[in-house]
This record gives sequence, structure tokens and C-alpha cells, in this order.
Amino acid sequence: MEPDKKNNSLGIIIARTSIMTGSAMQAVDLGVGALRKGQEVGVFLLSDGVWNGLKNAGDVSDKLNQLVKDGASLHISDEHARAAGLPRDKVIEGAEFIDDIYKDLVNMVMEKWDKVIIC
Repeated sequence: MEPDKKNNSLGIIIARTSIMTGSAMQAVDLGVGALRKGQEVGVFLLSDGVWNGLKNAGDVSDKLNQLVKDGASLHISDEHARAAGLPRDKVIEGAEFIDDIYKDLVNMVMEKWDKVIIC
């Protein structure tokens, strides 16, 4: 029997802007703590949450930028980014745009992350 591959990993799904909810900042703070403990951290931005992926946008964006620099992965829904008019050249460096968000997001939740925060 193969051991569980999704050990010590945290997924953060953000679907709202930081203006709409303070929980995005709390989730990113938990991501910072998880990275410090040696856990793998991935962040997935969709819907209005794609705006948190802008460089130098303050609050959640700045902390998310640092989280990525420290080793977290950042995934942004391409469909939602295009619908919002999010300029690709203004997003956090290292972000990966995802075409098939439902397939990839379900795969991350089911196969990669053992803990998930949704906000």
C-alpha cells in the first residue's frame, strides 16, 4: 500500500477580495505559519479572489507575494482573471494561470493538500 502523498500540505482557496472579507488575510497568515513549520502551501485564487494576485495592491496581496517568495505556489483561474480584466503583467511573480480550474482545483484538494481553507 502506497503512503498518503498529501502529507503536511495546506491549500488556501480565496474567492473574495480582501475588501469583501478579512478571512483572506487570516488564511494567508496561516499559510505563512505552515511554511515556517515546513509544510507545503498552495494558494488558489478564483472569482473575485483573483484581485488578491495583483502586485503591490496592499494587505493580502503584499503578504501573498511574500508567501510565494518564501516557497508557496500560487494558482490563478485564467477564466476568472480574464473576466475581471486582471492584467497578467501586474500579477505576483511566479503565479501560474490555470485553464481548467475545476479539474485542477479538485485534483489539488483530493490528491495534493491534506488541509484546505476556503475564504
